[in-house]
Formats: sequence, structure tokens, C-alpha cells
Amino acid sequence: MRIRSLIWLLTVLAMANISHSVASEDNQEKVSVCSESWAPFYYQDPESKSQAPPRIMGINVDILKAISQASGLDFEFELMPHKRCLHNTQKHGNQKKHEITSDVTYSADKEKDFYFVGPAYSLSRAIFYSKNQFPKGVFNPKSAYKITKVKEMRHFTVCESDGRIFNDYYAKHGVPKENIVSSSNASLSSLLMMLDKGRCEIMEVPAAILAGSVAIENLMLQENVHCQQLNEEPVGFYFLVSKASPRAEYLVSTLNQGLIKLKHSGQHQKIIEHYFTLLSNRNGKAITDCL
Repeated sequence: MRIRSLIWLLTVLAMANISHSVASEDNQEKVSVCSESWAPFYYQDPESKSQAPPRIMGINVDILKAISQASGLDFEFELMPHKRCLHNTQKHGNQKKHEITSDVTYSADKEKDFYFVGPAYSLSRAIFYSKNQFPKGVFNPKSAYKITKVKEMRHFTVCESDGRIFNDYYAKHGVPKENIVSSSNASLSSLLMMLDKGRCEIMEVPAAILAGSVAIENLMLQENVHCQQLNEEPVGFYFLVSKASPRAEYLVSTLNQGLIKLKHSGQHQKIIEHYFTLLSNRNGKAITDCL
């Protein structure tokens, strides 16, 4: 009886070792990350445009590389449009490739397909406007004070792209539907042009993102466009891990632990400060006042 028990125990231990070995091998495979260009968090190195594939850099890339050093995970990075990246990650792709996407705000509808990790960073909210139309800033016509809340945007026409923030404005804050000027696939440059031409009065976008596009020379900010800080809770941006990935829980655990350690050690803040210093050096006060 003892011999049988010993044989059973050895068999269980052997199977456990095999399972652990297989899991370890799976977890050593490259982890493919995709996102759209979202400087200073995820973007193509301007000096690597002639390289194939191009070098991807940014705050999120540095965060994941720091996690890689501690965990042994090997990340690879790819640029692609937001919708395609989200779709590929959600389905884990036909080639079982993309497992993580980044720079996504929280929404309950995505929890069915993704695990949210983070936030990786948070950004303050700000509006941009034309000084040709509002020389002294944007004021609430009801109170005669500068607007500081999203709900006060109901008094103005608001530019946005692809309906990404339509529900936030309309459903949550009561901005009238007719005040939303939504443009399909509009780039930041297109939205700023709409603002400059008077098609809308204000637009909301994190100042860091406009500053990032200016810094890498993907955007030229018109001289008359300025920012105005909103007194709202900063918006958190997350890594999303596909629930379709066979190692999803392992990736979530590793990323969460890595982020916590980076934040506690101060390395997370140093990474952000490094890139934000670059933004401040390459942008004027029209943007940096809202960083």
C-alpha cells in the first residue's frame, strides 16, 4: 500500500513538474504589444524612419522594458491603428499574436474581452480653443468664470473624432447632441484645423498628447490655439491584456506586480519625468501650461 502511495505521489509530482515546465516555456515566448501612435507614450522613433521594422519608443515601452528586466518577459512592439489593434488583441489574432494593447481608458464594455492593468499613467484634462474666438480664455456664459468642468462644455460646440468620447460628453455630462461635431477618422491635425476654421469652439484632448505630436514633428500647432486646464479627476490609461491569450492571467499578474514595484521604487516617475522634460523643451506655453 505504501509503495502504491509512493508511486502515486511521484507520478503527481512528475506531472506537476511537466506542467510547470510547459507553462514556463509558454511564458518565455515573445509578448506582442500593439498600439497606435500616442506620443510620448508609444510612438515611432523619428530617427528610425528608414529602419524596418521601425524602433518603437515612449513611456509605455520603457515601463514594459523595465518589467521585462525583472520578469524575463520578452516584449515586441508594433504600431497600428487603434481599432485594428483592439480587434487583433481582443481575438488574439488569427496568428495568435497580439496579447496586449496600451493607452486605453476604462470602459465596462471592454471587460468581457480584456483584463485592465494599471493605470499605467494618468493625464489631467484640458480643453483647446482659438484665441481668435476667445481672446481671454473660455468662460461659462452663465457664471462669467472660466470653465473648469466638463459639464460646462454644454455651452459650446465640441470637436471630437470617431465618437470615442461622445458618450462621455452627451450621456454623462449633458452636452447636447447637436453640440458635438464628430469627424470620422479625424487626426489631431484635422481636429485642430476644424477648431481654427471655427467648425467647433473647443476640443478636449490631453495636453501631453498634443505636446507629444508637436515634439516628434507630427503636428504643427497654430499660433492662435491655446489650452485651458479643467479641474477634473485625471484620466487613467491602462494596458489591456486579451482574455483570449492562454497566458492572460500570468501576464496580468506579472504586469501588475511590475507596475507596483516600479511605482514604489520611483522608477515609474523617473520614466515619466524624462519624457515630460522633452515635451517641455520642445513646446511653447500654449501647451506646457496644461501639462
